[in-house]
Amino acid sequence: AVDNVGNVGEVQTRENVQVDLTPPNSNYRVEGINLNDILPESTVIAFDSTDAHSGVSHINYKFNEQNRYTRYQNKGLVKLEVLKDGPYTMKFHGLDNVSNAEADKTYSFYLDKIPPVVSFSVQGDDYQGAKDRYVSERTTFEITATDNKAGVEGITYSIDGKDGQDYAAAFTLGSQSGRHTIGFRATDRVENRSALERLPFYLDVTAPETQVIYRGGWHETAEVVYIAPNTRLQVVATDKESGVKAIRYKLDATDAMDFPNTPITILMPGAHELFRYGVDNVNNREGAQFTALWVDDTPPEIVATFSIVPDANTRMGDTMGTYVQGEILYLAATDEHSGVERIVYSINGGAELEYHTPLRLDDDGEFAVVIKSIDKVGNESSHSINFKVRDGSM
Repeated sequence: AVDNVGNVGEVQTRENVQVDLTPPNSNYRVEGINLNDILPESTVIAFDSTDAHSGVSHINYKFNEQNRYTRYQNKGLVKLEVLKDGPYTMKFHGLDNVSNAEADKTYSFYLDKIPPVVSFSVQGDDYQGAKDRYVSERTTFEITATDNKAGVEGITYSIDGKDGQDYAAAFTLGSQSGRHTIGFRATDRVENRSALERLPFYLDVTAPETQVIYRGGWHETAEVVYIAPNTRLQVVATDKESGVKAIRYKLDATDAMDFPNTPITILMPGAHELFRYGVDNVNNREGAQFTALWVDDTPPEIVATFSIVPDANTRMGDTMGTYVQGEILYLAATDEHSGVERIVYSINGGAELEYHTPLRLDDDGEFAVVIKSIDKVGNESSHSINFKVRDGSM
């Protein structure tokens, strides 16, 4: 070297000087789940670089069209969780210690951060009540899922918080009546998992119970229920769970139909067959209930007899028999169907009295007796008799 006034310095020499014109050789590696370059956010990327001469200084990388490169921290990991879901091209290159820069290399991948979308459907009996959503033993539940990229790996579900099981086909809630909860979720092929969803249901396995309400005259025996033509029949039902949806009935040879909101009457006398059943809001159906009916429109027949025949003092042409004091008047009635409920009588327009024991004729005079008999469904007959009673001492 020569300074500004011509002084010449001592010549120095260095041996083994190498010229480095070769950039590093860098590579990436994916650590974690990698499904054909579809990556979840839990996967990370690492870099390795080698340089045969001056050595690797550092590695730069960036995603898509980011303005600036990021300097890779040696032996660190590039976390993908800060990126949004979507496709990416990562550019990276290494630099050695004499600033030889490697040409950009690329790695294209899709960052899948979105879990599957799960759909839940109820097939069959399904009724939303005021408080609960009711289903039956026949109701099936179907779960499907779709995924935006990696595809669905599987669906799991559980009933009432029990261990989850893989979903393979539609299922039911079994036969235990009451409230139940179905939980479900789906996982895609890069282990994105949907949030656990829970849906409550009420399993109703009990059918309604029906009964016949009679308004008016009726009488029940072990074999048949007797009614009058004007007796009104109403079929009612109770259901303590999903509630009654319909009451169906069939009278004799008619087709089954919904029972009307108002009572019915059966006018035709004689035997009839009434079938009925209730259906609740999840289509649990009561077994058919049978009632044998008899429409009784015939009143009782009244019989009035005296203990002896009229005496010989009855005059010719007299329309009333004459009886001696102390004789007995017997009242009776027969009924072919529902049976006699009671007999009442009145004497000479007096108050009606219920007949229990025979009537002793102790007073003399003329008598008009009105006798009525009522059967067990309210049919009534009436009969009048007129007679005289005389003093037996005459």
